Amino acid sequence: ASKYGLPLGAVIHPMAPDAPPVPVINFGQMGIVRCTRCRAYINFMCVFTDAGRRWRCCLCQFLNGTPNEYYAALDGSGKRSDARQRPELTHGSVEFVAPTDYMVRPPMPPVYVFIVEATAASATSGLLAIAVDAIRRSLDVLPDDGRTKVALVTYDVAVHFHCFKAGEEAEPSALIVADVEDMFLPSPDDILVPLDECRPGLLKALERLPSTLPATAAPGTPVAPSPSCLGAALQGAFALMERWGGKAMVIAASRPTVGPGALRERGDPGALGADRERALLAPDIPFYR
Repeated sequence: ASKYGLPLGAVIHPMAPDAPPVPVINFGQMGIVRCTRCRAYINFMCVFTDAGRRWRCCLCQFLNGTPNEYYAALDGSGKRSDARQRPELTHGSVEFVAPTDYMVRPPMPPVYVFIVEATAASATSGLLAIAVDAIRRSLDVLPDDGRTKVALVTYDVAVHFHCFKAGEEAEPSALIVADVEDMFLPSPDDILVPLDECRPGLLKALERLPSTLPATAAPGTPVAPSPSCLGAALQGAFALMERWGGKAMVIAASRPTVGPGALRERGDPGALGADRERALLAPDIPFYR
């Protein structure tokens, strides 16, 4: 570069789509090998010395002792004899599995709460049937480590918490909270349940859900708006997830009209293109923030 004066550059793309998978390294009970001075992680630029008993950090140049469990002899070129079996010593990008001392608490289980509008409008539009099918299919792609928890909450003018027991023969049930202005969990158990143990009951509840609604018009036929208490259902889902955290998926077909979070009809065709149209683009109430 200094002789010819040509501008040189490099394009580094370590996570390219066509790159091989990033290796995953699990040090187990030994813990991740890190520099005791600057806390840098062991990597392919670190140099081992003293017959492999020590290694030099590539960032701060500090000499660290090699843990007994991580020791390997050096070959004639000063490289570890097991370097090819250690991806962290041969790859620029690796994933380290974090041990328990990296966590302030045990890892939380994956939690999924399905909130489905079960009104006549939802059934007649066809949304309810599609939602049931989508939830049923999604169960096969959720994380499956034995700890995943799920819950099913439906709502119309009231909030329905579906309860499940473990076992193939267990029958699902539902607890109904009609006082949507003062939402509470009707049961501390049987609502947020382990997916592996209670999948049969959840599938039964999903299969029966459309048939629990009153007879509706043919799909696609306009129907009168049904009372909808989405805000109360969200409050119930929040109470379910308060301990664990998680993800709530809302499937709504109409505007919430009763209980907390009810929204008024704000359609005003005359406002289109006028200054007052800006008011329609702002939240009507702060509930959903």
